Amino acid sequence: MAFQDCWVAAMFKKSLLKIEALVDQLIAGWPESWFLPNNFLVIEHVLYIQSEMINAEGLSTDELSAVQALINAMGVDEFRNQIPNLIHQAQIRYVLSAEAREIEVAKERERAQELKRQQERENQKVRNEAERVQREKIATERAARQEQDRLRELQAEAMRQDALLLYENSYLEADAILERKYGQLDVGAELSQIKIDFLRNWFEEHRGDQSESEVELDDEQLHAIGSVDGHIQLVARAGSGKTATVVFRTFFLLSHCGVGTNEMLLLAF
Repeated sequence: MAFQDCWVAAMFKKSLLKIEALVDQLIAGWPESWFLPNNFLVIEHVLYIQSEMINAEGLSTDELSAVQALINAMGVDEFRNQIPNLIHQAQIRYVLSAEAREIEVAKERERAQELKRQQERENQKVRNEAERVQREKIATERAARQEQDRLRELQAEAMRQDALLLYENSYLEADAILERKYGQLDVGAELSQIKIDFLRNWFEEHRGDQSESEVELDDEQLHAIGSVDGHIQLVARAGSGKTATVVFRTFFLLSHCGVGTNEMLLLAF
């Protein structure tokens, strides 16, 4: 008996689900406004279906198909009696389904926004890491440049002290020694300036008050005075200091470089 009751209940549930599906088909094409409470148009339409049934000319093909299937399943009298209530229940299901869809859409939207925010956080992490790496790179490069500059300054100062010591004690051999020690470093301009500075300081210390008229020696004159390798030629206008340069060169070679008077010949014309 229990089995029979269960079977009857199952068949009834199956039949009910079929009827609900047919009613859902019936209202599937209705406008959204018809699902609002107490809508006059839908009430009028339901009364029209209830009275005319399959003879209703104002129904769509899908509506007529659903009405015919419902009449076949329920019978004419049951259909006429139950159709308003069935449609009302279908409307409730539709509204609940719509609300469920809206909730699901809202959830999906929130999930999408959260994914977007998460992606933005990940992107920001990547940007922050890239910026950190770039800052570290810049800092490392800056530190390397500063270290190179410091080493160059130390090297330049050591070279300067070395050159000044050689110019002071072994002037005639100084250029050859410095070339061997520093020639590969491309510091010719620096060494030339060190020599000019040395010569300028030397003349300031050794001329004293012997000259009634002070002569200011420029870099070109000092370069000519201090050149001891090979020949030099002075080309300049009259009164520009050529004779003074020759005199000071002679004075420097005698006084500082230890060149003897018997090793020099001066001609003036």
